This record gives sequence, C-alpha cells and structure tokens, in this order.
Amino acid sequence: MKKIYVTLKDLAEFYKIDKELMTDYLLDKKYLKKENNLLKITDKGSGAGIHEVNGKYGKFLLFDKSMNLYDLIRFRKYGSDNKKKKGDKYEQFIAKYYTNGGYIVRYNGCEEGSEDNSIDLIAVNKNEVLLIQCKNWSFDWVKKNNKFITNKDIKSFYGDALNYVEKNKHLKEWKIKYIFVCSSPIFSKDAIAYMKNEGRVDFLIKEMKLLNPKQ
Repeated sequence: MKKIYVTLKDLAEFYKIDKELMTDYLLDKKYLKKENNLLKITDKGSGAGIHEVNGKYGKFLLFDKSMNLYDLIRFRKYGSDNKKKKGDKYEQFIAKYYTNGGYIVRYNGCEEGSEDNSIDLIAVNKNEVLLIQCKNWSFDWVKKNNKFITNKDIKSFYGDALNYVEKNKHLKEWKIKYIFVCSSPIFSKDAIAYMKNEGRVDFLIKEMKLLNPKQ
C-alpha cells in the first residue's frame, strides 16, 4: 500500500488549529524535540510515521496518513486547552509584574468567566485601579495570519471596561487606567496611533519570561 503524507501545515489548516499549538502537542508527546531552536524528529516520532524531507521551499515534517495519527481529532481539544493554559500563564506573569510594583491583583477573567472577559486582571494600589487585558500571542503567528491588534480591538476593550466600571460604581472613587498588555509587538499602526492620540488606553509590551521577583 502506497503511503500518503501530509505536512504539519496541511493538518493545521484542515483541522483549523494553530500550527504552533499542534507543534506543542507533538513536543509534549515526545514525537518532536527542539535542538538549537530547530524541530527534530525523535525515534518515537520516526516510529510513528513522521519524517522530514527537503521540499521546494525548505524542510517539511510529513505524517503518514496510513496510521492513526495520534487520534488527530484530539488536536482540536488539545489546542483549545493549551491555548487557555498559555493565556493563564501569561496572566500570572503579568500579575506578578504588577504585584512586584506594589499592586494587589485580582484575576478577573478566572473569577467572572465569560462575563467581563475583556478584563483579565484588576490591579489596585492606594492611588489607582488598573483594568488590564492580556494577550500572549507570538509575533510570528500574528504576522503570518495578519491578526494584529487593531484600533477596533482597543475600542472594544475600552467599551467593555467602561461598562464594567458602570456596573461597579465604587470604582469611580479611584483614578482608573485602562491597559492593554501583549507579550510581543502585535499592535497595528492604527491601534498605536489611536492609543497615543486618544490617551484613553495605555499599552505595554511585556515578553513572557520565567517568573522572578526581580522582574
């Protein structure tokens, strides 16, 4: 029987999953490993039908469709779960950043669920309240998929934040700041121009690093 192969990109597009999340899955399952920031196929991965070839535009990881490819449909669930974990870790990192700056931080997204989910963190000190949205997106993925944060995204966050303040009127006694935090420079030019010109929303680019009290 002739083997039929598909690329990692093909699988990601077919199952509508972020390629990076699929790569994370294969790394977790020890089918792939990273050496000097390059993906390498492990013995386990090779035995499962993964191999590497030189294509017209470089190297591609191929998967043998004749075998049950790790129950591919599970990629969708894994991708969703892993994306949430990635976001939660970044929120913890940003919360630590503000805690080290003297703020008391509340995880609003976790506590409120889908309600008020534009506001991930609320940071309070004796002078002000910060309403914060966090995005842990890689620049390469955003650039490739043209998913930059636009002025519409900023306006949506600001509108949701104003609604939150209106529902929690005690917050009006404080100086309130609205902050959009990203792990990489993924703001579009119009988003940056809007924030600078309107002065309603501040932005912070804070790369995810190991949690460290000195950071």
